[in-house]
Amino acid sequence: MNATPPYRLVTGPWKTLGKDAGAVRTEVFVREQKIPVDLEWDAWDERSLHCVAYHEGQPVGTGRLLPDGHIGRMAVLPAHRRSGLGGMVLRTLVDAAAASGLLEVELSAQAYVAQFYMRHGFVPEGKPYDEVGIPHLRMRRTLLVRGERDDDMPDGTQLRVRDWRPTSARGPGVYLLHGLGEHGGRYEALARWFAARGWRVQTHDHVGHGASGGARGVIAHPRQVLEHAQRRVTAFAADLGRPPLLLGHSMGGALAAQLVVSGAVTVDGLVLSSPGLDPGLNGFQRLLLGVLERLAPGLAVGNGLNPDFISHDPAVVRAYRDDPLVHDRISARLLRWLIDAGSEALQGAGALAVPTLLLVAGADRLVRAEASRAFAERAPAQLLTLRWYDTLYHELFNEQSEDRARVLTDLAAWLERC
Repeated sequence: MNATPPYRLVTGPWKTLGKDAGAVRTEVFVREQKIPVDLEWDAWDERSLHCVAYHEGQPVGTGRLLPDGHIGRMAVLPAHRRSGLGGMVLRTLVDAAAASGLLEVELSAQAYVAQFYMRHGFVPEGKPYDEVGIPHLRMRRTLLVRGERDDDMPDGTQLRVRDWRPTSARGPGVYLLHGLGEHGGRYEALARWFAARGWRVQTHDHVGHGASGGARGVIAHPRQVLEHAQRRVTAFAADLGRPPLLLGHSMGGALAAQLVVSGAVTVDGLVLSSPGLDPGLNGFQRLLLGVLERLAPGLAVGNGLNPDFISHDPAVVRAYRDDPLVHDRISARLLRWLIDAGSEALQGAGALAVPTLLLVAGADRLVRAEASRAFAERAPAQLLTLRWYDTLYHELFNEQSEDRARVLTDLAAWLERC
C-alpha cells in the first residue's frame, strides 16, 4: 500500500475483543499459514491484553501481551501489510507493557520477519528453532535499565545513587528525595510509574540513611543534607540536559521546598508529598531538643515515628518494618535542620516560581498536615495545586491500591497540564 490508511487501535480483554482478534488470527495463521486450529488457541487468550486494529470498522490486525511480558499472535491481513500497521500494533503492546511496570518484553518471532522486530528494538537470542513447523527466533527488548552506584561528595561521604532509565528516546527527568529513616529504593514502584511514561528517574540515599555512608540519623553539620541534594540535583540536570522535576516526600519534601524557594537548584516543577514542614513537636520535645543541641548534637536517638501510620496497607507496613535499610534514628542536629528547612520553606512560599503540586494526607500522624495548608495559602495561587486526601496516611504513594491509584491519577493529570 502506498499510503497509511486511518486505523483505530483498541486494547482490551479477550471477552471484549476475542471475536475480532480471532477473525484476524484465523485468516492469517489457520488459513494462510496452515497452522492447525488446535495449536492456534490456548488458555493464555483469557489472561492476556489484546490489541485489535480496525479499518473502516473491520478488524485487520491484532496482537496480544501476556502478563509476564510475552508478546505474541501478531497478525495483519495481507491487504494491510507494508502500511506500518504491524508496527502500530507492536508499539501499542510495548507501551502497555511499560505502563504495567514490566522491565522487558520478549516474543517468539517467525524467522522471516525478524528484521521487522529488530527495527523496533528487539534483539535475537540463541539459534532459530522450529515451532508448529515454522522457523522461529526468540527475541527480547529491554524497557527499563536500573542502576546503582556510589557518588563521593566533597566532604568524603559516599551517597548511594539509584537510577531508572527508560530505553526509549530521551525525555524529561524527575529527581526524588526520600523521607526520614528510609531510602530511595523504597520508591521502586513510583520510579517505574514515571519510567513507563518516558521519564528518567534518579534519587540518592541521604547521608546516614539507606546504603549511603554516615552514622544512622546523624549529620556532620547543619547544611550537609541540603548541600548533598543540591549537588546531586544539579548533576542530574546537567546529565539530563534540562531542569528536572523535583519530588520530595516527608523530610524530602521539606528539603525539596527549601531547595526551590531558596533558589539553590533550578527545576521545571515541584511535587511535595506529605512534606515535613512541621514535625509537630510538643513543648517537652522542643525543650529536650534544646538540651541535646547543646550537649550532644550528634547523638542518635529514636525518632518516635510509628510505622503503623505510614499506610493503611499492612503489606507496606510489614515491608517497612522488615527492611534492613530502614532505621528509626535521628540526632538533634538533623532534627534542627529539618525544623529550619520547613520554616524556611513556609517563609519563602510566596517566592515560589515553578508549578507545584502539593499532595497532603489529611489523616497524617507523622507530620502536621496543616503546615502544608499554610504553605498553599502563602504560595502564588496560579502556580500551586493542592490535593488533600482526608482519610489517607503519610505515604500517599504506598497507600492501598484504590487510594494509591487516585493519587497517581491526580499526579498524572497535573503532569499533563504542566
